[in-house]
Amino acid sequence: MPIPKFCKAWVVVNGFAEISSIATSDLLLLLRIHVLWGNRREIVIGTLALYILSYASVAASGLAAAIEVVPHLRFDPLARQCFTDHKPKVLPVQWAATLALELFVLFMTAVKVLEHRRSDQILTPLMKALFYDQLAYYIIIARELDLAKPNSPSGLRNKA
Repeated sequence: MPIPKFCKAWVVVNGFAEISSIATSDLLLLLRIHVLWGNRREIVIGTLALYILSYASVAASGLAAAIEVVPHLRFDPLARQCFTDHKPKVLPVQWAATLALELFVLFMTAVKVLEHRRSDQILTPLMKALFYDQLAYYIIIARELDLAKPNSPSGLRNKA
């Protein structure tokens, strides 16, 4: 059965939307880092360079993944959905690039938390929000990664 053209287009559009969403989220996190570090020039330039490098890698590997997945697409007429069970080989590259960026942002946040833990500056509502909301974000992400592990006691694959 031939793959409908909209399935091929959907893979590209969906991938672009996903990458754009994550890139926007990471850019907002970088803006928070810039505030936490007092908009220091070297921090702004360094983090933006890392961001551009990371998402150039994500875009390139995403394009490679789309090219790899398209021949494996199927269409289910009953469900009226496109699907595949093929896992692109470049998928780990995409996640490694964003994970590296996010770990760097977590590290930068943690350094500032430790630096200001005893100062009056951390007691202001804005600084509390910048520090603790961002750390809460990473705790939630870490918890979600734990759920996705196949051998995790709380893993989704173990629920069946």
